[in-house]
Amino acid sequence: TAGNSTYIATAQATAYSQVSGEHRWFNAPSGTAGTTITFTQAMTLDASGNLGIGTTTIGSRLQVNGNAAIGYSASTAAPTNGLSISGNTTIGTTTAAGKFTIDPDDNQVGLAITGTSLTSANAQSLIDLAQTWNTTGNPTAIKLNITNTASGANSLLMDLQVGGTPEFRVTRTGNVVVNGSTSTYQMHVVGTGSLLALGEESFTTGKQMLFGIDASGNGEIQSVQQGTSYRNLSINPLGGNVGIATSSPTSTLHANGS
Repeated sequence: TAGNSTYIATAQATAYSQVSGEHRWFNAPSGTAGTTITFTQAMTLDASGNLGIGTTTIGSRLQVNGNAAIGYSASTAAPTNGLSISGNTTIGTTTAAGKFTIDPDDNQVGLAITGTSLTSANAQSLIDLAQTWNTTGNPTAIKLNITNTASGANSLLMDLQVGGTPEFRVTRTGNVVVNGSTSTYQMHVVGTGSLLALGEESFTTGKQMLFGIDASGNGEIQSVQQGTSYRNLSINPLGGNVGIATSSPTSTLHANGS
């Protein structure tokens, strides 16, 4: 058997055996003629038709202990315990729409990334998309194209949550909701205080326009340079009338009411 073999010449060695319905392939590094060979069981086809490469404990139809490269004609080192694929990859379909295509079963999650813990100082992005564009065309980095034919459905185009709490949502009708669940407005920032800032990024010296709701529920608009002073506010600086409680102002400042 493979375990009782000796080298007949100084060279590498291989062996094959059938045991209990299994096909077993062995290999060994180069050794000296007359010495005992220490074989490694490199590949096994068990009695159930399962194939194991680099392992004798097979739990799947194909089980590989190590890395694998598919579609490469030359010597290609795949990532450690990883997989390198030269061509297109499909899951749930045989028709590729790109390098990686998923066609999930009805009412099932198409792609789930779970169990990832980002705790160290070197934590990386959960999803990192990077590409260089040099084209005269009109490419799109991320495209969501959903056909929703269910009347009255509360489906969402996008739902970003932190700890299960919605932080940013895009509804099926295209409305954007920040820090809330739903809205009938095209853009809705939920909360109190200064909710929306336009202008420079710095929160210590930036010049900004602030929009918000005070503690009593009243609306606020404030021009400010952070850390310095409040700034002047211009309305229609290039011309036009301003109306208060009217949509048809007839003078530079038209207030309808007392």
